[in-house]
Amino acid sequence: MIDIFKRRDFFGIAVFAAALGILIWYFAAKLGIFTKLGYQSDLYTHIQICRGWLQGRPLMHENCYGYHGKLHNYFFDLAMGPFVLKWGATGIFIVQFLLYVWALWYTFPVLYKKSDEFNHKLLVAVFYIAVFCGPVSFWLYDDPDYGFHTEMLYVPLGFIFTLSLYKKQHWVSAVAALLMVSVKEDGAVLVACLHLFYLALQFTAKNITTKRWLLQSLLWGGVYVVVFVAGIIYLKYQNDFGYDRLSESFERIGLQTAQAKRNYFLPIFKSFGLLLLPFAAVLLFMRVTNYKVWLWWLAFMLPVVAVNLVSGFVYFPAKYFSLVWVPRFSLTFAQFLSMGSLCLLLFSRAWFRPAFVCFVAAFSVAFVLFNRQEKLLQSERGYSFNYAAIKVFKEKHPHTYYLHWDSVRKVAAVLPYDYPVSPPYKLFGYFHKHDVIWTNKIFVAWQKPRMIICDEGNIENVIPDQLLQHPDSVVTPNMRYYFEAEDRHYLIEAGVTDK
Repeated sequence: MIDIFKRRDFFGIAVFAAALGILIWYFAAKLGIFTKLGYQSDLYTHIQICRGWLQGRPLMHENCYGYHGKLHNYFFDLAMGPFVLKWGATGIFIVQFLLYVWALWYTFPVLYKKSDEFNHKLLVAVFYIAVFCGPVSFWLYDDPDYGFHTEMLYVPLGFIFTLSLYKKQHWVSAVAALLMVSVKEDGAVLVACLHLFYLALQFTAKNITTKRWLLQSLLWGGVYVVVFVAGIIYLKYQNDFGYDRLSESFERIGLQTAQAKRNYFLPIFKSFGLLLLPFAAVLLFMRVTNYKVWLWWLAFMLPVVAVNLVSGFVYFPAKYFSLVWVPRFSLTFAQFLSMGSLCLLLFSRAWFRPAFVCFVAAFSVAFVLFNRQEKLLQSERGYSFNYAAIKVFKEKHPHTYYLHWDSVRKVAAVLPYDYPVSPPYKLFGYFHKHDVIWTNKIFVAWQKPRMIICDEGNIENVIPDQLLQHPDSVVTPNMRYYFEAEDRHYLIEAGVTDK
């Protein structure tokens, strides 16, 4: 990037600044969604996994599922612990944002400086603005309803890994690969597919010999198989080599009738195929006509599709959590960033030569791609990019609509850090720096709550005499506060009661 600034390449600077500006905008939108209580559930399990080990708790413990290490190898969460310990959920969002910025800073100069032709630079601009920063990218960055799954980090890490292979910066490749493997147990599959895909395209472009391609593919393929198997064995070990999530997935799908399977798979593959169409259009605009490139892409997509399908079986018959759920599609999107970037470096050609014609074509394609991604997200995922990324800034805080929520917000503001509290599910966002406990799962929490806040949604789970040692209570028209008697001063300080 420094060289682009030194050369005063104003077009390159403008594209980079635009992409960085969009990432900053997305980060701000995500913070807006969070502060307006747009995220629940899995975000808080990840928060607790991240920081729990720094608070003297067992590795991978969180208050929803208990010991999460029996479900997934979320080792990357542990590395985010210091950020989350200091800033709560915001710490996770900061790490996510910084990884995206690193991906932009690291990859953009490689792709942009490959050729001085204006046509190539326009292709790079379309790739970054309409793909890396497009609506699908924001959907994956946002993770609607949940706010965070560690798998979302595959997107920037996979992009960095692929370009580091091309640049032959082995230390960057090693770091990116290790980070991806630490994200989750399927990280080894993604790393393998990206690395072997890179080797296959280098062979297709005749940059390496057949012998070298085969030897390197066998070597690295073997390494990644060993790493993946080791991760699965470790998961089995955490479950005492008994019944685990993988067993549950195969058992659940195996019990279904042929008709039930058809009803399950057909809509999933339809949505998956439709979401891939804009990216196939990008490759056509790059004039990637080598059929071997497309076949390699499809071939190395198959292992990722297979892993994602198996992961989704555990939720059968719910189709929402399969190939086009954010934690699953993140792997596919990371693969496309690899595909698109390597095609820009090895195979792409411009359709038009006159600079003005190419500029108009690039602008038109970027606009259409942006628009089609919005439409497909709305039709296939029920996701409004316009609302999540733009209107969120105009949306009022929920407590302006539900005035009784404001008292809960004030209580959260006065409670000490890591205070054990069990609030209503939809109000978790106010308590992201506290030890949030699911009201219906208090029995798996690391410590018992000192305060339980109830509305009509969770009151049936609460028997204060059994959950608190010295229960006291304050009842307001819309909320009920149960707490240890000596903690009443927090409610007085928050203005919920005056005595």
